[in-house]
Amino acid sequence: MATQLRLSLTDLQTPIRSILIYNGAGVYGESVSKLMRLFGYVSGPWKIREIGEKEVDPDRWSPAETLFILPGGKAGEYDMHLGAQVKKLRKFVEEGGLFFSVCGGSYFASKQTIYQLSTQECLEKTRELGFFKGVAQGPLIPSHSDDISFHHGALQVRWKDTKRKASVLISGGGAFIPTEESKGYEVLVSYDDPRIPEKLSAAVVKCYVGKGRAILSNLHLGYHASDIDVPVYEKYFPAHDWKQIVSSLEGTEDFRVQCFADLLLSLTD
Repeated sequence: MATQLRLSLTDLQTPIRSILIYNGAGVYGESVSKLMRLFGYVSGPWKIREIGEKEVDPDRWSPAETLFILPGGKAGEYDMHLGAQVKKLRKFVEEGGLFFSVCGGSYFASKQTIYQLSTQECLEKTRELGFFKGVAQGPLIPSHSDDISFHHGALQVRWKDTKRKASVLISGGGAFIPTEESKGYEVLVSYDDPRIPEKLSAAVVKCYVGKGRAILSNLHLGYHASDIDVPVYEKYFPAHDWKQIVSSLEGTEDFRVQCFADLLLSLTD
């Protein structure tokens, strides 16, 4: 069942006038479509446009009113196709621009990545964008098979230090772990699940980068329980309990829409 919640951010609440969603090489198309659906629930004084690889030109964007969104996808492909724009992206945010990333986009935007590809192989990488000056480590949900590249699950999360909590889908997502270098960040959403240790509790962080802000999220907030066709998902990802995942996501739509709106507001508060 889809949410009935509709939220509208006003001119006084946000300066964002232009939202650019990357939909080029490396992106998972469903991540874009789910983000667009969230914007159907959360409106504001902005225009939204999907852009391809050749349109990622931060020098031409207005930092004071532009939000760039990097959806879920393959961080390694982002390295290849967006690597030439990393210095410009960082300058854009340092000068007051806004950045929002999901899952693979958040691995790309962290200084260090540790990702367990299989029981035999672990990827460790240092990246230049480095909005979060710590480690993005994943996947948080272990796989029961080395034959799949995704590690799906529904975990309960909590908005800041409040009682607002609900289950959200993660798909290969992990946690943000600070290092001695990690400064200028705030945890906005935490995992609130007994299966997740405290050191891996940071699910979404806001990073202060010069005059700008960057929100890095491991969560797929746009997925409803009704989006998951259990027989189909069981066929392609048989190592997961999809009935349990669907059950956990049922009735959580309002929380996720409110959480998305609050994240957008947090970019400029």
